[in-house]
Amino acid sequence: MNMYSAQALSGQKSPADTFLIVQQIIAETTGNDVEDITLDADLEEDLGMNMLHELPAIVMKIQKQIDVKLPIQAVRECATVAELVELIDDEREL
Repeated sequence: MNMYSAQALSGQKSPADTFLIVQQIIAETTGNDVEDITLDADLEEDLGMNMLHELPAIVMKIQKQIDVKLPIQAVRECATVAELVELIDDEREL
């Protein structure tokens, strides 16, 4: 078990944990390779994400796994994986 897994199990999530979770969810939902999902990857251009169909599924999975409520309009304004991770971490702090 790596340090990220131990933190996740203890309920503490760092931005790195959030990224790993988001990365895995995007890979499972879109079929992209995990290594192609980087913080600077553009959700639509680089990852080919369909913002009308795949994004809602990704948001639902993130909300369930991380236990955070994400405003869909704010999610739609995210252009990159980094912006999505930042939004998740910001919403978790509220």
